[in-house]
Amino acid sequence: MGLRISREANLALNWILNELVPPFIRDRRWFGWLITRALYGDKARHFMNFHARVYEMSEAEYRGVYGATRAAAIERDTDLNDACLKLILEHAVGPRVLEVGCGGGFLSKRLAERFEVTATDIVIGERTRAENPKITFQDASAESLPYPDRSFDTVVTTHVLEHVRDIRRAIDELRRVTARRLIVVVPKERPHFYTPNLHLHFFPYPFCFYAVFGHQPGHMLQNAGGDWFYVEDRPPAA
Repeated sequence: MGLRISREANLALNWILNELVPPFIRDRRWFGWLITRALYGDKARHFMNFHARVYEMSEAEYRGVYGATRAAAIERDTDLNDACLKLILEHAVGPRVLEVGCGGGFLSKRLAERFEVTATDIVIGERTRAENPKITFQDASAESLPYPDRSFDTVVTTHVLEHVRDIRRAIDELRRVTARRLIVVVPKERPHFYTPNLHLHFFPYPFCFYAVFGHQPGHMLQNAGGDWFYVEDRPPAA
């Protein structure tokens, strides 16, 4: 059973770890172990070894880490903070919406109140599928989406891109299947070797985000409640 912490409380904890703990302590293995052990118990070993091994893992091993840590993760309905959730619901356009990296289905369920929703993730629980019959679920990686070009009016991905191994390929895939609007949320977080999460990419400043996304016409990037909220309107079909 995981620890139940709101996203806002999680952001406050991250701010303390990133801004107040000196680097000569923050980047020590013993300190990382104390934090991850307190949060995840005996699953802490997966987090401690993740950055050292992640690019050597097979796809099965990579998915296995997420399967092994899912039950131990911090428990909350969504990783979204309230500000980002509100902005997503305001900016999504339909009728066809895809959520990439749906987790337990919280956001997809909210979107399905207004739109025809498809949701993907590398690991989707049977309970999530059973509790959301209106949503079409598909096992899929963000780096290889099984849909034709421009299949969805809006594509949404939240707290996903910081996890993927080939982030530029994932971004290309998101853009490829988007017909009208792409919405992205990533954490505003500094890089560290030992982290109480499975993050590979870090975006403490806007230029870190633009380094991988590029500076696209018709976009908006803003700090929303401590996370980055990004909207990109895709050009019309040629």
